[in-house]
Amino acid sequence: MILHTNKLISVVDSSYLYSIACSDPMENGSAVYVARNILDWDGTCPSSGNKGSNSETDEIVNGILVANLFSLYPVPNSGNFTILASETIQKVEIYDLNGKLVEEVIEINSNELNMTTKINPGFYLITVYIESQNSETLRFVVE
Repeated sequence: MILHTNKLISVVDSSYLYSIACSDPMENGSAVYVARNILDWDGTCPSSGNKGSNSETDEIVNGILVANLFSLYPVPNSGNFTILASETIQKVEIYDLNGKLVEEVIEINSNELNMTTKINPGFYLITVYIESQNSETLRFVVE
C-alpha cells in the first residue's frame, strides 16, 4: 500500500500509480519515486488506460499474482502467502527494494509453498527458483 495525499492505494491500481509517476516530483515527492519503481517506469506517460501490472510477464487476477513460472496469492498480503509453481520449487528468495536479502527458503522440493514471514510492510522482490534451473523475479506488497 502507498499513502498518497491521504489515499491508500494498492499495486493493483496501476492507473493511479501512473498518475502519480507522471506527476511533478516537487509536488508529490517520494510517492513519485515509489510509483516509478513499482511500475518499472520508462519515462513515458500513457494517454489513456494503464500499462498493466508489475512487468511484461505478470498480472494480478482476482488477488493472485500470475507469472510465467509461478503464482503468488493473496496480493497484497500480510506476509503469509502461497506460491504455486509449474515445476518443483528449489529455492525462494525475498529482497527489499534496496536489494537486501530479507528471507530465504531452500530445499523445498514441492510445487507449492505456504510462506509465513515476519517481514515489515512494504514492497519486495521475490525470486522463485524451480527444478529446471529457471528462475523468475516479481514484485509484491506486504501490508
